[in-house]
Amino acid sequence: GTKEDPKTKLFNYKTKAINPTTSYKNYKIREELRDFHEHISQVSDTQFDDGSLTHIPTVPYEFSTGYEANIGATRFQTPGVLFNPAASLPSTGRNLLDLNDPKYNMGISELIMHSVSKCDPDIHSHLYNNIVISGGTTLIPGFVDRLQNDLTSKIPVGMKVRLVYASGQERRHSSWIGGSILGCLGAFQQMWISKQEYEESGASFVEKKCA
Repeated sequence: GTKEDPKTKLFNYKTKAINPTTSYKNYKIREELRDFHEHISQVSDTQFDDGSLTHIPTVPYEFSTGYEANIGATRFQTPGVLFNPAASLPSTGRNLLDLNDPKYNMGISELIMHSVSKCDPDIHSHLYNNIVISGGTTLIPGFVDRLQNDLTSKIPVGMKVRLVYASGQERRHSSWIGGSILGCLGAFQQMWISKQEYEESGASFVEKKCA
């Protein structure tokens, strides 16, 4: 075959560098959002209303383009959705939603309580005493304290909340770390559920094998 001219090869390489793929663009956007999220976002101790937003101090943030902005209420509003989906939306937007729909009125605390309520009442206290926190979002400043306060004020009297979590990068990747450890166990192959088994029995097979 013909040998590609070095100049043509260099031109093609530079063209690809100047015109990145869509997947690369999306990756960089996610990375930008992640960095913004980690350095600016903060969870409020309690749910705030629209009237209190003007008193929140701003924090400067410089984007990769060099553009710098002072971020105020937005840094609390965004993670606030995790705890109170409906109330964290602008007042004008709430009127457009069906607030009886669980996805709009169940924050993280309510989802945890809902999950616990589906279990045997005899183990409720044990579950509340062993809530494992993992994932990068939980590293947002104020997240753990807000969850602790929320649950403590809402769960039945006499029960105690204990949040179990690692720090830093270990917490961010704890699900992967746990999965990698599980995959190294000698008994892991006996834990598998094949595609054929699932297709034959469905979710009931998962419940039977994992219970």
